[in-house]
Amino acid sequence: MLRLFATLQTLASSIRDGERGNAAEYALILGIVALGIIVGLGVLAVALNNFFVDAAGEIP
Repeated sequence: MLRLFATLQTLASSIRDGERGNAAEYALILGIVALGIIVGLGVLAVALNNFFVDAAGEIP
């Protein structure tokens, strides 16, 4: 996840330094960030579900 953030930061920096980015480039960046958030939340949801299932199994 940190590597993805660093890559996006480098991409954003190159857009700022070079020619101005157009709407398509910004949409691509936004899509990549959204995909990363969705994947991260999916992983978190599975981990939380497993945690609560295990906790419920410990209750007599």
